[in-house]
Amino acid sequence: MMRPLLALAILLAASGCGAALIPSAISIAQLGTTTFSGGSLETVYPQPYSAVVDAVRKAIADLDLKVEVDRPQRGFLYIEASDLTDTSIAIRVKQRTAYLTSVHIRIGSTGDQPYSTALMSRIAGNMKPQDTDPTVKPSPDEPKTPMQAPPPSKQEGEG
Repeated sequence: MMRPLLALAILLAASGCGAALIPSAISIAQLGTTTFSGGSLETVYPQPYSAVVDAVRKAIADLDLKVEVDRPQRGFLYIEASDLTDTSIAIRVKQRTAYLTSVHIRIGSTGDQPYSTALMSRIAGNMKPQDTDPTVKPSPDEPKTPMQAPPPSKQEGEG
């Protein structure tokens, strides 16, 4: 059994496909692990609950989704929203440990993997390294949000 696996690993490495596995492993370690099953997408992030909730709420606001239900509880958040086509979007955020939080997304009654993946990517994009590592401090010139431009610099002669 080991010989076929070893041969496959050598073949992948020789063909260049093995190189693609390394960035994937790095992104999983930084951004969490994801699975799509039964019409729902779930990702577990190595992030504290509050940072993930902030990222979810920001994604909802950025995408201009209409919130129908917003039920926060201790260590758990349930949001039902809809988009411009009245497609229902259910998002559950659950604290697993102090630094592990899961996000569960279901689109409609049967699920929609591409749409769920796009929403999850938006949520992940709203998280910052300092959300994971409390020793990382944001730089003073870092914009407050990824979409916000830095303040304009003053030109000479302006008051």
